[in-house]
Amino acid sequence: MKKLTGIAAVTIMGITMASASLSVGAAESTGSEAAAVEMNFDTAVEAALKDAGLTEDAVTLYKKTNDYENGLEIYEIDFLIPGENKYDYKISADTGEVIEKEVEPWEAEDEAEFKALLDEPVNYFDFYSNEASAVISTSAMNALEEMAPADETKVLYYKSGMEYDNGMVLYEIGLMLPGEVKNDYKFDAKTGDLFNVEKEPWEADDDNEYAALMKKSAELAAMYAAQEETAPGEVTEESAKAIALKDAGYTEIEVTLKKCAKDIDDGLEKFDVEFVAPDGMEYNYEISAADGSILEKESEFE
Repeated sequence: MKKLTGIAAVTIMGITMASASLSVGAAESTGSEAAAVEMNFDTAVEAALKDAGLTEDAVTLYKKTNDYENGLEIYEIDFLIPGENKYDYKISADTGEVIEKEVEPWEAEDEAEFKALLDEPVNYFDFYSNEASAVISTSAMNALEEMAPADETKVLYYKSGMEYDNGMVLYEIGLMLPGEVKNDYKFDAKTGDLFNVEKEPWEADDDNEYAALMKKSAELAAMYAAQEETAPGEVTEESAKAIALKDAGYTEIEVTLKKCAKDIDDGLEKFDVEFVAPDGMEYNYEISAADGSILEKESEFE
């Protein structure tokens, strides 16, 4: 199976993007500098629940997507309180602020959908699980090959996530060919089969989304480059993680990190790095804390 590389891998936050935090720079807000935040799906959920005055154990989540809208990167977080209300939130990925929210009263037709939702295994909604990672990765590659079989390097990811709709758990993937077309794919989370695709011609407004996407890609590329710049002889958790990922041929955003910690074994300081690749392969590395050399490595399917 081909791996996601370059800008495509960096910008696909909901496929592999759910397993990594994106450190972004301060954004302008009403003319003043807003504090930089570290956003991922979990922190976006926290921001929405905080605004609603609710806790996660009091609600049922049914949609988590990462998208670009009006030149801004956003997280869409939807949840419900059965028998009461449904909440739809859009959270800024740069500041964590609530951009838009909607509260709808519970309707009779929502009852059947909710009961079906309760029967779904939790792992379909857990981006960190091996089941989700494998299906998402396969779905993404299928969409990529269908959209641009001749030259996939031109394709950019701009949307990803999941939702429960019409009695199904669906993974959503948005792909664009700048200046040409934007496609939104939905895949059955259980099988990886294509459920629906919407193809739209490129419009003038899409230039804003493209510009924002490229800006975020540049920020992430700079962040990763900074993480790899370590003073001679100095090995940190970040640099040890980068060494292991580079050796395995992945970027941090493509994997699910399970462990990165310093340890002492027989008087030797080392870093233990463990992560799971999109295909379910688990990698274990021991990195020397003295010089960053790989002391030991192994990989196996979980």
